[in-house]
Amino acid sequence: MAYVGLSSADPEAIIDCNLDGIGYTECDPHMVFEGLSTGWHTLLARAVDLAGNVDTTPATRSWM
Repeated sequence: MAYVGLSSADPEAIIDCNLDGIGYTECDPHMVFEGLSTGWHTLLARAVDLAGNVDTTPATRSWM
């Protein structure tokens, strides 16, 4: 299980997450990932503002 806290400088932005390369989906600011397999995992998180502009430099975190 992994607990992750996410935020953006734009308080109205939506946060999109991509866990282990499965594709981006909207995520909550406080995520819990359960049922993860043993091994390395990588989470990318990016902000999308209300105009649809996507952050081109997502934050990246990896863990085992």
